[in-house]
This record gives sequence, C-alpha cells and structure tokens, in this order.
Amino acid sequence: MSRTTLHEFARQYGQTKAAALLGMTQSSLNKALRVGRDIYVTKHIDGTYSAEEIRPFPCQVQSKNLPPSPILPLRIRIPPWPTTTRRTGMSTR
Repeated sequence: MSRTTLHEFARQYGQTKAAALLGMTQSSLNKALRVGRDIYVTKHIDGTYSAEEIRPFPCQVQSKNLPPSPILPLRIRIPPWPTTTRRTGMSTR
C-alpha cells in the first residue's frame, strides 16, 4: 500500500481520471484541491484507491467569548398582485 497527497495523485493521473479512480466527480476533486483540503490517497494491494481527509477534532470553532448576534427585523416588500375584473378578465392596471 502506498500513500500520496491528493494534489500529487491528481497531478500524476489528471483530474478527470483521478476523480474516476476515487469514485467522485472532477468538479468535486477540483474544489478539494482549490480550497487546500488535507486529503491523502492510498493505493491498496488489489489496485483500488481510497482517500481520507485529515481534520482537527473538533473541527468547528468554539465561540465562547462572543456575544450572541442580534436579531434584526427583516422587512420584505411584496408587490401587490394585479387584480382582474370578473366580466372581462382584463387587468385593472
């Protein structure tokens, strides 16, 4: 079994073939490369590939010292619907 970074794996095979070998789309592989995710690809003895991401635990930032965000009133302007007359079905505008 050999292990390499996703970046090197994509460089070696090209993004389209690398994505197909990992069972994913080329666009999702491209996004993982763009945002710099820490992903390693392992080649198994039977010739298959798998990938795993190394992330800190817990991965969400705790915001203990921050006050809660204020809830602001939301104002939405809804345009009036056109009214129609009963006899002609024509708009009154």
